[in-house]
Amino acid sequence: MSPRGSCAAKGNGAACGCARARRPTVRQTRRVSVSSSSGFVGRRVELRDLSGCLDDALAGTGRLVVVSGEGGIGKTRLCEELATVAGRLGAAVAWAACWESGGLPPFWPWWQLLDQLEIRVDPTSVDENAPGISRAHLFAAVIDAIRGAARARPLLLVLDDVQWSDPGTLRLLTHIGPLMRSIRALLVTTVRETEAASPSLPRELLRHARLTGLGGLQVDELAELVEELTGSPPRPEVNRALHRATAGNPLFAGELVRRLSRDGRLDRLASDDDFPVPPTVRAALDEQLADLGEGCLELLAIAAVVGREFPLRLLADVAGREPVDVLAHIEEAVAAGVVATIDVGRYGFAHPLLRSVMHDEIGVARRVRLHERIGDALEARAAERHDVDLAALSYHYLNAAPGGTAGKAAHYAERAARSALAAFGYEDAVELFDRALTANELDPSESDRGSLLLGVGEALAASGDTDGARAAFLVAADHARQVGRPAQLATAALGLAGTGFEVALFDDQQIALLEEALHALGDDEPGLRSRVSARLSVALSLAGQEQRRLALSESAVGLAHDVADSAALAHALAARCDAHAGPADVARRAADAAEIVRIARERGDHGTELLGRRLRLVAALEQGDMGAFDAEVRAFAQLAEWLRQPRYQWYALLWRATRAVMRGRLADQQTLSLEAEALGHTVRSVTTDILLLAHRWFVWLEVGAFETAVAHIDTVLAPGAYAEMGPQMLPLFVVHPLLAGRADEARAVLDRGADDLLGANRDSEWLTMVAQVADACFRLGGHDLVPWLYDALAPFADLWAVDGIGAYAHGPVHRQLGQLAVLLGRTDAASRHFDAALVGNRRAGADLLVARTLFDRGAALEEPDTLRAASAIYRNLGVERRVDEIESLLGGADPTSTAVARPGAETREVRREGDVWIVSFGARRCSVRDSKGIRDIVRLLAQPGREIPALDLVAPGTRPVHGDLGETIDAQARDAYKARLAELEVELDEADAGGDRERSARAQAERDALLGQLSSAYGLAGRPRRTGDPAERARTAVTARIRDAIRRIEALHPELGRHLARSVRTGTLCSYDPDPRVHWEL
Repeated sequence: MSPRGSCAAKGNGAACGCARARRPTVRQTRRVSVSSSSGFVGRRVELRDLSGCLDDALAGTGRLVVVSGEGGIGKTRLCEELATVAGRLGAAVAWAACWESGGLPPFWPWWQLLDQLEIRVDPTSVDENAPGISRAHLFAAVIDAIRGAARARPLLLVLDDVQWSDPGTLRLLTHIGPLMRSIRALLVTTVRETEAASPSLPRELLRHARLTGLGGLQVDELAELVEELTGSPPRPEVNRALHRATAGNPLFAGELVRRLSRDGRLDRLASDDDFPVPPTVRAALDEQLADLGEGCLELLAIAAVVGREFPLRLLADVAGREPVDVLAHIEEAVAAGVVATIDVGRYGFAHPLLRSVMHDEIGVARRVRLHERIGDALEARAAERHDVDLAALSYHYLNAAPGGTAGKAAHYAERAARSALAAFGYEDAVELFDRALTANELDPSESDRGSLLLGVGEALAASGDTDGARAAFLVAADHARQVGRPAQLATAALGLAGTGFEVALFDDQQIALLEEALHALGDDEPGLRSRVSARLSVALSLAGQEQRRLALSESAVGLAHDVADSAALAHALAARCDAHAGPADVARRAADAAEIVRIARERGDHGTELLGRRLRLVAALEQGDMGAFDAEVRAFAQLAEWLRQPRYQWYALLWRATRAVMRGRLADQQTLSLEAEALGHTVRSVTTDILLLAHRWFVWLEVGAFETAVAHIDTVLAPGAYAEMGPQMLPLFVVHPLLAGRADEARAVLDRGADDLLGANRDSEWLTMVAQVADACFRLGGHDLVPWLYDALAPFADLWAVDGIGAYAHGPVHRQLGQLAVLLGRTDAASRHFDAALVGNRRAGADLLVARTLFDRGAALEEPDTLRAASAIYRNLGVERRVDEIESLLGGADPTSTAVARPGAETREVRREGDVWIVSFGARRCSVRDSKGIRDIVRLLAQPGREIPALDLVAPGTRPVHGDLGETIDAQARDAYKARLAELEVELDEADAGGDRERSARAQAERDALLGQLSSAYGLAGRPRRTGDPAERARTAVTARIRDAIRRIEALHPELGRHLARSVRTGTLCSYDPDPRVHWEL
């Protein structure tokens, strides 16, 4: 396997300045340590810890480990020792190092690992229309390959110096981290924590990694190192001086000991307390370099400018010498330990410090000339059709820019950036486009600045950085505006608007830029005008410009047809589907969606195919064609799974949950909706929470879980939501008080919103909105809107009311028409409508909707047998609340009322359902969120007239103790806290890796609580707090939380709130003492 290269030419494989995939041995690819020849000193605890991780991996539970520390601290040496252990245990070892100078293809270290394991990975499904899809394929292919290799033999994989890795390598490392627990492999990475130029490791990577930090060797360990190097133990004062001078850094210490002991000066360290470490190390390295001949040093200076590693042939070309002559000098450096052999014809500095010493001693002017000569040599090899890394070529020409090479730097940087995009190295592409822009400022002759700016936006968007992409496209638009490039302005506008499933609504900046671009294009670029018109039509959703949206979408379709631009036509048809989203156009949308799918499949445009299938399955659901709906969901899910893209996969889970509800498979519905939620959150989908809240709201209503519905909507219902969203929010604002037993309030809301409803646009939300209002009117027993509702819904009786893009399906509109016909006194018509609804629901296999239709019919037409039939289905499906409702109706209750409150029922009951308390008092019932104060009140209600100490409410069974109790927590408790926190960290890692959300939430809650207790136990400067009288503290806490709970109850149930305020007494002793006595069922 070799990466998708950015090379300018393909040749015969001779050595050159590019990096190609080879299969070197482990020792050839690992970074050579200056001290690697010494024995292993110290690090016993760290090696034991890593060996334990290795044992776990051999047993089937892998892990990602990050070993961190400063340069020369021994990270690589520790991994070498671990590799020896792994080899003895029968594990395969693969090792790759990242390079400081960069200039390599994306994911280069991973290619090295896989090559050593003799694994070939070739992702075959590159989708240029959806770059995120292709990289997902690459990641999945690499992970699957490693998993497969580990099945045959356990693995130890080492990625050395990841602080110098390319962003793509880091992304893949972050992606594989949480998956390692299911792979029989240990993945160890090293990072130089003090590397100022390196990016910090992503928090997500560290979250799933075991961290091992290396500090300096201890004094006694350093003595072992000195004895290893010199053959005799050092005098204690010398060893202490060495430790002070080097801070225990084994590389620094080793170099100093070698040089000083050779010269007989080691003992002088004892008299030099102020020994400066960096200059000493530099001096040691300078002395090592001083042993080399002039010709060797001249070549090493060129090599230092080339980079950490360098091909022999490139060195010879730049020096103007024969390769054989150069090889002789390089062998001299190898013998001196300055250079290490990497592969045939390829060498590298033995340690980064050696290259730094060489590089820093080269004057600026000479360095510029060398960069130009290296660039020229690489360019010449490209002209001879050899593989050359374009990123390295641009790097050298940019550094030679003072000599007039900026134009070439921009040219090659842009080519390298576009190659990186094709190879899924999106972050690399961003960096390369930025490099090209820097060079373009110096010499714009060989590159177009507007194209480079657009490239930055494209690369950022592909990497998932939406905010960065937006900013980049705005800069590109401003440049296009200044230089008068309408096509580039339009491209920037399209980039800002984005594509795909999720559209930013109410984005005035996006709309303004699209409008500007459309005007600037005039009559030119019809294909581009089609795309801009289509996107503008979608961006204007909910902006009150429906006629304009229709005109724009039709114009987009016409323009695309005129120039036979199939890609533009697919987007235009999608925009037309969005503009013609009402129930009257469902057949047309189904046809357009089919055409989108056809075009996308011909072009291999997977993202657009998924968009077309989404439009197609929603149309099938609206038409009640469940065969077509199920087939489209399967096709969508299979393609999304094949693409391994969570941003698409979670939609398929949502639609399957919708189908599970119809069938009454409520356990499946809950599982699928939770999976959809988790997957949607991983990609930060802006629609996940909205669609799933709507989905669950309708499920709660369907199964009669009204208290749960009200309690959850209370947490999200903003006072200004109706004014912001308009009439589509009307049903929610009517049903919410209706379910809570406030029928008069619901009727008043409906009265105020009637005009909005009558004037609402007949878009994708209209049919469901009107159907829900009809259902509310049925619950209310009638309303002035009923005649209008019946006439409005009648033309669409056979269609299904569908929420959003398939978040929920309410069944055929015939059911709501049956309800309305009853309210209008048209019982014959009502019967026909209910019958038609039953036929449609049964044909769909929607048992739950069949039961709902039977329920509504039996209640409305007072048909006991029909109610019993509904009850039988509900009981079979496990929907006991509906069974209870039907039994109540059969017992003589109002057949049209399903509200929570039942007038005249004098009940006093408290029960807990999940995180909500359901409280019935007098004629009303309310739902109250769980809290400590609510729990205190419930305990008092259970024992009326009894005085309960506040301390016992805080901690049941605690005996009162007075006085100063000393420190809040003692040393033993602190140690216990810390031990438990460490256990919880491991538990969180395991839960997150295994996708166990409940276990993770429990562990996180306990961790937060422990941290809170530790925080409260310490004051300023970390001094332990002293604990006062526990009874007094309990009194204060309990009084505050009970009063807060009563205030919350009073807001929901004023009568109950007043009763509790009169009857509950707080203080050191708390009680519930009502007059007269009240009995509560708990």
